[in-house]
Amino acid sequence: MKQIVLLLLLSLSMSVAASAGEPGMKGRESNPSDYGLSMVRPAPADGGTRSKNNYLIITTDKYNTAVSRFVRWKTIQGFNCIVLTKPSWADCDEVLSYVSEAHVLLNPKYLLIFGDVEDVPSTHYACEYAQEHLGVPYFLSDVPYTTLHSPLQILRPDMIHGRISVSNEQEANVVVDKIINYERYPVEDEEFYNTSTHYTVPQDVIDENGDGKQDDYFLLNSELIRNYMMGWGKTVNREYIYGNTLPTQYMDYSLQQGYLVSEDLQDPSVWQATRESLAEEINKGRFYVMYSGHGGIDGWHDFTVDDVSRLTNGNKLPVVYSETCLSGSFGAPSCFAESMLRKEDGGCVGIVAASMTSHFLWNEALNIGMFNSIYPAPGIRAKIGEYDTPQWFLDTRKMDNGEPCYEMGKVLQNGKFKMVEMLGDTAIIDSIMIYMFHYFGDPSMEIYTETPACLDPSIVQDGSTVSVSTNGVDGCKIVLSSLSGDHILVEENTDSASFTDVTFPYTVFISKHNYKPYVMHSVNYLQDENVKYNRDILADSIIAGSDVTSLYGGGDVVVNGGKLTLVAKNSIQLKPGFKTNGGKLLVHKGTDYICPFSYDEPVSVFNGSQMVQDPDDPYLTKSDAFVSADGSIYVDGNTLVLKFMDPTDVEVYDMLGRVVYARSGLRQGSVDLSRGVYTVKYGDSLKKILITKE
Repeated sequence: MKQIVLLLLLSLSMSVAASAGEPGMKGRESNPSDYGLSMVRPAPADGGTRSKNNYLIITTDKYNTAVSRFVRWKTIQGFNCIVLTKPSWADCDEVLSYVSEAHVLLNPKYLLIFGDVEDVPSTHYACEYAQEHLGVPYFLSDVPYTTLHSPLQILRPDMIHGRISVSNEQEANVVVDKIINYERYPVEDEEFYNTSTHYTVPQDVIDENGDGKQDDYFLLNSELIRNYMMGWGKTVNREYIYGNTLPTQYMDYSLQQGYLVSEDLQDPSVWQATRESLAEEINKGRFYVMYSGHGGIDGWHDFTVDDVSRLTNGNKLPVVYSETCLSGSFGAPSCFAESMLRKEDGGCVGIVAASMTSHFLWNEALNIGMFNSIYPAPGIRAKIGEYDTPQWFLDTRKMDNGEPCYEMGKVLQNGKFKMVEMLGDTAIIDSIMIYMFHYFGDPSMEIYTETPACLDPSIVQDGSTVSVSTNGVDGCKIVLSSLSGDHILVEENTDSASFTDVTFPYTVFISKHNYKPYVMHSVNYLQDENVKYNRDILADSIIAGSDVTSLYGGGDVVVNGGKLTLVAKNSIQLKPGFKTNGGKLLVHKGTDYICPFSYDEPVSVFNGSQMVQDPDDPYLTKSDAFVSADGSIYVDGNTLVLKFMDPTDVEVYDMLGRVVYARSGLRQGSVDLSRGVYTVKYGDSLKKILITKE
């Protein structure tokens, strides 16, 4: 098989207006207007300080609103976002030339293409493989945009890339909401993070003459990864389909049968999956979903784009591994991967998929490589079923047990590296497989792998110095950024940071893997927001409404679902354009906070009080009526009193999930609480109380 090198790569020889090594370029940030393109947000002001964690976004003007919201969130996370936007892009050569210039000037770590292929064209990867399998001379790939120094360095690209493939403004806002909510407000459900689903349709069992002996790797791969993940303490539910014959023997990676399947796979009840049962699994909430089987542009075996439209999993969004043929063919009007990403109130938050007909052995190797990237110890080994490991063609012994990786764009890249390493010297098909697999979503997004813990930091401002302490949680990323994005200061892998010369309104962001990020604003302007799920806003001052700042686009703040919790030290102001429409609003004065609360007509607030809570909440008891059934805990004014016959473990959480009181083996104690909602856990009992008095 012959590989045809892309002619468009010759455009890399184009001259660049100003390189990093030319006079005047050293030591300064490039202004993206140097490219003759408009910015979604202003360029850094003179004297601004910027993080070097550069993030390049290529888009079109019609997505400016959604991209602005995405950039605002990534800036808070410590990314220096450079947005290049035009009314339209002529072709992939034009895109490549601007990406190349931006890379020379700014050396970004990430590349995000925001828009469908009609908005931002993809490159055409020409090869006989595409002609043979699709009847066309090429397939679409964004990978050449990341191999700027050499097209041969596809395993060590210059940038980690992803595509948010949307076709209109509504879809763009849906996807941005999904990504921000996944990262900022992770699901509060332990079962979600401990449960995943494997959907598997082996080739042999759907053949009319199937004999139980597998002639593909779909089942073997699904079971191999399932066993590995169960070793990590996860529950992996099987959604398996068979036809006339139950499987009896795997085909191993040396193309041999005779390797017996595990005994539980001989139970017919394991093989009863339907499109309805798979949809039910996804709707329950699974932190990842993996498919092993044949596929197409429209989706998986018996589960297609039409089924995606009926998903109702809300904010319980999985990362999806769709290593099958064509499910990521983003040149089509709406392929399966795009449908899953674009689905409102359901679908997924990110998906790995192929834009071309893929080879099942390489699919399985890629899967193994990605899971080993996230869970590197002890490393996946190809041992499964009744016998010891045979002579594998796909050599899983090359798993390196290195540091775990959680950023999904990097996870895919690591998976490609391991795919090539495990399969040996198969250069032609290796490169084809590398070019066809894409991550649809934010490449910098980290997948949550456990129930997130809560941070309880200390933030103190003394003059123009802001000091941050995580109170003992090490290995954190601490970011201080200005509201305009001119200043982005980052300290990584630390438990404290001190920022000087802070004379501007700022946001402090603290994160660590599998921790809910902590975000505190000196002033938070809440504008152009659609709240559907639980959210909490913590700031010195909060101003919410449709037109409260000129820093970003105007629009109403509508609480459509869940509970919006506002916690402020100085003031909370609700301006026209703030509306509650079926959701709950909770305005809270935190510990030692003196917080004036005001709202302007025609703002819609439940009853205008400072503390608003759904009166129908069956789990909430007002403090003036709260006494436990056995009298062991009760509230006296604003004091929680605890008395036990036997030593009892006690924890009290505020409404943001922070521990405000904890004692082990307590017999008697008390704690003064400010007005607000608290959860009291004592022994095996759990109570929610509303403290109504100061």
